[in-house]
Amino acid sequence: MTELDQDFKRLEGIIIKLIDQQKMVQMEQKKLNGIFKAQVEIIARLSGNGLKDKFLRMMEKGGMDNEWN
Repeated sequence: MTELDQDFKRLEGIIIKLIDQQKMVQMEQKKLNGIFKAQVEIIARLSGNGLKDKFLRMMEKGGMDNEWN
């Protein structure tokens, strides 16, 4: 029975580490999204020719990924 308990604790530890890693990835993704949006905002403000509205419309439609491919 102790071997089964050890295996369970090992599996539990692995799952906890995977959950923690997923949280870290999500936080990094949010950070990168914020940086990207800030860069878009800066470029759009510097251009002053309607680029900001175009970027915002593209982002509302589901992000910039589809527009760059």
